[in-house]
Amino acid sequence: MPCCVWPCVPASQRRRQQTPPYSLLEQASSCHTLFQCNMAHGEDVRLWFALWTDSTYARATNKRLFDIATQTKFSLMSISHDYGAGLVTRGYGWSSCYTAAPIVVVEMGYNDPKISEGDPREKMQAQPWFSNLREARVQVELVIFLVQPEYKQCFEVQKQGKYTRTPGEVVQPGPFLKAAAALVQEELALKVHILERPGEDLFDGFILLDGDLWQDAKTCRSDTANNEDIMWEDAEHPSARGAEEHMRRLIGVLKEELPAAISNAACSTRSIRRTTHDRRLKCFNQSCNYMVHSDPAYGGFCCRKCHRGLVEGSRDSQHGPKCEQHLADENVQQALPETPERPLSEKPIR
Repeated sequence: MPCCVWPCVPASQRRRQQTPPYSLLEQASSCHTLFQCNMAHGEDVRLWFALWTDSTYARATNKRLFDIATQTKFSLMSISHDYGAGLVTRGYGWSSCYTAAPIVVVEMGYNDPKISEGDPREKMQAQPWFSNLREARVQVELVIFLVQPEYKQCFEVQKQGKYTRTPGEVVQPGPFLKAAAALVQEELALKVHILERPGEDLFDGFILLDGDLWQDAKTCRSDTANNEDIMWEDAEHPSARGAEEHMRRLIGVLKEELPAAISNAACSTRSIRRTTHDRRLKCFNQSCNYMVHSDPAYGGFCCRKCHRGLVEGSRDSQHGPKCEQHLADENVQQALPETPERPLSEKPIR
């Protein structure tokens, strides 16, 4: 599966990458019904999420994952995969750039070694997930680290004649998740939350035996298994159906946990909502080099005319008399695709 890197990523950062099957504009359009989080004081807050993960979802297509997000009214802005990646382990380059959102969910750790030679914090700082988080820290308000569950696998696996897994061997989560959360909090001054739930809350295809969590052999791929019931391709990877079910369950858990996560991280709903009229963000129109308008009525754009040019397919960015025309620096993050109030064109952002 190719990595997910959207048009706002500079060309210099797009090496070894392909066009994603679902563009940022298509995501924004498909997720028009945003996840509404009803906070304690009664305010409904629109929240955008990014999912940064290893190969957990590799068997599923991005289109299916975004369809699930739309069906569950969950505002998923981006998914960035990297096969073999961990918190201290570099992957195979599927995502050298991770696309950020106000809330970033990090689901990594299985690929990390039990013991790291040298300072694990230094290794984390050298990983793409951390460097991209550092560059996007103006846009990010909360980072949620998901604790991957420990379980016993039921496959007999041999990798390249060197590594063998036997049934009953424990698949362990990475040991550096708390250190990663501390690093992000201390070095980047971002709010963090560690999300831990039982494995059966997050994945289908698990069974409890004598108090231990096992892969359910009936849901594992084999010569005799019913393809409709398969949730696991191997000891470590869910099937396409298993990955889709995992996405549904993760979304459900996030909806349950988010109010507490915001409270525990001492985030106000006003700050977590990162509105796109923040002057530190660039206009969403790819052809425009200006910052978003300081008035929130202009949404994620510098002016209404620039928004009209985008939705009507104009190659040249044109600006209205109320455009503030503040040039954006080269490394400024792009705004979210929010339509201005009283737009000059009623066409949707696509």
